Amino acid sequence: MMDTRIFKPLYDAAGPGTSVYLPTPGNEPDAAHKIELEWRSLRAELAGQGAPEADLRAIDTVVGTDRGLDTPRGQAIFATDGAVVLSRELSVPPAAPRGRFDDLPDGVPLLAQTPDLGDYLLVLVDRQEAEIELRSREHGAAARDEHVRGRDRPLTKVSSGDWRQDHRQRKAENTWKANARDVAARVKELAGAYDVELIAVCGDVRARTLLMEQLGALGRSRAVELPTTGFPPGADRAHAHVAAERIAARCEYDRRAAVLDRYRQGLANGTAAGGLDAVVDALRSGEVATLLLRYDAPEADAPVWWGPDPGQLTLHARELEGTRAPRIKRGRAADVLIRALIQTDGDLLMYSGAEPGPDGVAGAVLRRG
Repeated sequence: MMDTRIFKPLYDAAGPGTSVYLPTPGNEPDAAHKIELEWRSLRAELAGQGAPEADLRAIDTVVGTDRGLDTPRGQAIFATDGAVVLSRELSVPPAAPRGRFDDLPDGVPLLAQTPDLGDYLLVLVDRQEAEIELRSREHGAAARDEHVRGRDRPLTKVSSGDWRQDHRQRKAENTWKANARDVAARVKELAGAYDVELIAVCGDVRARTLLMEQLGALGRSRAVELPTTGFPPGADRAHAHVAAERIAARCEYDRRAAVLDRYRQGLANGTAAGGLDAVVDALRSGEVATLLLRYDAPEADAPVWWGPDPGQLTLHARELEGTRAPRIKRGRAADVLIRALIQTDGDLLMYSGAEPGPDGVAGAVLRRG
């Protein structure tokens, strides 16, 4: 599921904040000028909404810092109390500049294009060495690239019939295993450091087998062998990248389908909640493990009242009377539900259009499920 932890800074801020979405043209000559003009216009609009100058100055320092990329992108920038609390590059640029100064961040457009499966490892391996890439599903690029070089002697077995055959074969096999052990150790370190949910392994068939053995439980739970050969380190990786992305997309699809099945079964046995009323009640009691949110449903704009504590939300303002009443505010249902979920460390699935999912704006798989 989508790792919502990276969005917590947006919802930890005590006061209102400024949300900005800007298209950032690629490397055409007038890209900087286009970005400057669009930001200047949006900046004036935000000032008219009441956005403080300190927020706008903080955003000034970030706008356009991603220009020069080969393809058009976009930026999502959030500031509060005069500081940028989150800045993310968008792989799909917004159709037009968008800005909002509000008590809750305008997080839906960013979350809607954030993959459920985040970074994953792609390991290209042969019997001597490996290249390990930390791949970003969000941007389709390597966020980190490492080379692990193992022992090179003896690396090959001798021809059949040579009197040294048995001895050399054993030594070569031991070398391959030692190299696989070194690669596996680094893969485990990176998988733990970046909390990856998928390890895609391709390359020499024997080297893949040895690596999977050395990965042990981690390999059995998260690693997938790609049906490709001929990708030793240093080779053209284009085919490996395509194969790995297909596996990652399939993994994401399967996980979404599994959660949806669990949700539908849970509606029958009491381990899921369906509809805005039921989901608000479940979030209030901290029971939501996974929120299924149809962010473009009409009810996404329905008013929901909320307070500073995670469990303070309701469809009826009177229910919060007497509980820090001066700090009770009204927001869009989608924004309030997301805030409550992230503050209680739940998982999130976003749905739109006719995509199979909850019938209304929201559903939830409960922790007791």
